[in-house]
Amino acid sequence: MSHEYWMYRCLELAGKGAGLTSPNPMVGCVIVYDDKIIGEGYHFKAGLAHAEVIAIQQVKNQSLLPYSTLYVTLEPCVHFGKTPPCTNLIIEKKIPKVVIGAIDTHSKVAGKGVEKLQQNGVEVTINILQQECLALNKHFYEVHNNQKPYIYLKFAKSKFNKMGTLNGKSIPLSNIFTNQITHNLRTQVDAILVGKKTFINDNPQLNCRWIKGKNPKKIVFTSGKNWDWITPIVKDWIIVSYSPAPTHLVLNNIVISEKNWTKELAKNLLSLNIQSVLIEGGKEILELFLNNEYYNEIWEISSPNELNYGVDAPNLPYDLKLFKSIESHNDIISILTPQP
Repeated sequence: MSHEYWMYRCLELAGKGAGLTSPNPMVGCVIVYDDKIIGEGYHFKAGLAHAEVIAIQQVKNQSLLPYSTLYVTLEPCVHFGKTPPCTNLIIEKKIPKVVIGAIDTHSKVAGKGVEKLQQNGVEVTINILQQECLALNKHFYEVHNNQKPYIYLKFAKSKFNKMGTLNGKSIPLSNIFTNQITHNLRTQVDAILVGKKTFINDNPQLNCRWIKGKNPKKIVFTSGKNWDWITPIVKDWIIVSYSPAPTHLVLNNIVISEKNWTKELAKNLLSLNIQSVLIEGGKEILELFLNNEYYNEIWEISSPNELNYGVDAPNLPYDLKLFKSIESHNDIISILTPQP
């Protein structure tokens, strides 16, 4: 079998950790002997065993390890964190060959894992299904390459380009099948962000009620100076404000300057281990992020609903790339990304 064949299995395993491993990356690993998998594993929660450790533990006949090949989607770690370095265990078990999907750009790894393995006589092959492995951990790479969370913008629009808002209240446009798809996205992000108006008018739940999964943290973004709207309900929310707020009323309050809000927002969210954010606010908050080119993906849901009044959908840049289109029982979800 080819390296790619086994790496696809690693990717399949790694995907089982979607939404559960942050701030760690998703990682899958298989150990192959005589064209058969003798051990496999994936990282399923930050702080617990890494994929390589689980795969090695799964091998019933440990005497086969010195004659086997270890496949892993991400470069094995070389530093002590909540768990020991995986490179140490690979060397200890005398595994002679390691095949890696993509290099880890975290400053504590970034090629050091490959170097340590090679220095100890391990034959290392890198960048097998590299693009697939990079895409798997796009949140992780965005943080370590660009020092900011991965940002999604999501909105639904009617047949006549209306957002489903009337007199400040939301009108549902998406069908239940689309809701399941978008709530699955919610399970995979660390936080959902809405604006003050959406928070006040809709009292949104921002949970994953249409699908089983982890609920994200909730953020309300505001530049107002009137804080009468803050009630005990926001005790579980993170408030991001342009001006000082009464912090004793909330568990988390982030104050940022309007001039440098993107950099300050990124710094503060990363300090809370928030590596990915889904923006689900109204037109005003969506266009704030759009106009500042502060996003990685746009999920535009086109509904056949014939709503022809209310708020226009946001104006999107003309040079977006259609990454993927999903048909969902008459709704169409267009996933759009900036041109490289």
